Amino acid sequence: MKNKHPVWTKLDWRGCRPLTLRELILKSNFDTMMDIIIDFDPKMSNQGGAFLRAVHCIRDMKVKANSEDYFLAKYDHQYNVPYIGVLEGIRWSEYLGYQVKRDKDLHCNDTVLAAHCLWHLTFYGYTPKNSGLISTDRTRNLKENAETMKSIWPTTSILTRKSRNLLDLAIQG
Repeated sequence: MKNKHPVWTKLDWRGCRPLTLRELILKSNFDTMMDIIIDFDPKMSNQGGAFLRAVHCIRDMKVKANSEDYFLAKYDHQYNVPYIGVLEGIRWSEYLGYQVKRDKDLHCNDTVLAAHCLWHLTFYGYTPKNSGLISTDRTRNLKENAETMKSIWPTTSILTRKSRNLLDLAIQG
């Protein structure tokens, strides 16, 4: 019986050097990423120029690589796609240097992962100016829900000392 799974599902991705979020997006083919994004969210079919502008911003941005902090890419069983939910509304320049590590149940190639990261990263806007600034309402909401977030923090996608410290500050007011 022939194995139906592509070769990349047999690779142990955890043994590879994790790419930074910026490296992951820039190494992927833009047209292929757009096809994946449109398959996932058909409303994005006329947003190719905006996504291209976002990729150009990512390419031109100076990013400090941070080997301690990382995003954990997980498999979203509800939508059958890779997922890093904390990418929505973050400051691009700060987080593009984070490594992207794969959870053990995530089996996809880098382009699929990059496409979904790009989609989440641009959720609130296609440039760092529009997307990376957390609004006052979102900051207020973070303060209101800080206790709940602190209790579930170990199960969220991002694992950083800096973010835990931000939650502690939000709780303190």
